[in-house]
Amino acid sequence: MTWASSAKRRMLRRRVQRRSSLAASRSAARSGTAGLSSAVRNRAAARQEPQLITSPRVKEPSARITPEAPTATQRRRVAPRAKGPKPGRQAQAGRQAKLNLTAPGEAYELPPLDLPVTPTVIIAGAIASRDFQDVHHDRDLAVQRGSKDIFMNILTTNGYVGRFVTDWAGPEALLRCVDIRLGAPNYAGDTMKMTGRVKEKRDGVLTIEIVGANSLGNHVTGAVTLELPREGSA
Repeated sequence: MTWASSAKRRMLRRRVQRRSSLAASRSAARSGTAGLSSAVRNRAAARQEPQLITSPRVKEPSARITPEAPTATQRRRVAPRAKGPKPGRQAQAGRQAKLNLTAPGEAYELPPLDLPVTPTVIIAGAIASRDFQDVHHDRDLAVQRGSKDIFMNILTTNGYVGRFVTDWAGPEALLRCVDIRLGAPNYAGDTMKMTGRVKEKRDGVLTIEIVGANSLGNHVTGAVTLELPREGSA
């Protein structure tokens, strides 16, 4: 026997041994996995909790709620409201009575109104009337343009004239015409005093002369025509 043939035989034996050992390890792994899976299944089955069997819900009979007897406070009746004109209509009737007592050609004075001209009043009125001129909200620019401070615009003055008249005539009065002219500016920090008098009456329509004056003179002058609601109107 030569050396080459003996070496070849040894190699063949080693290959056979390797194949047999590999097959044995594979079979052992398969058997171990099967045993493990069966053990896991058994544990899972043991851990399952028994299902609870619930009985159908039985409705309880509803108890009737009997109303309690009314207390003395509940039995007390509210006194009926006295019938009569509303407070606003009473004031309106009083104003109409005063106007009816006024002799022809005699003027009726309106109660005066003192209005503090604060920067907030000036700026808020300009913004509300969409007047964005800088002299009505920016003091530095107003001074650069030759004014000593910001001042009220004509739309804000017009609004205060309407307020002054309707505060006296009442909310149901109808403004027919507002004809005003501006004079001295209403600077911030001043006070405007508004006065008025009924100049003419004709068929329920009044013509009222108004004046708004500050420390510099008359800021606004003019006349307002308004119509008072007739007696018996809603």
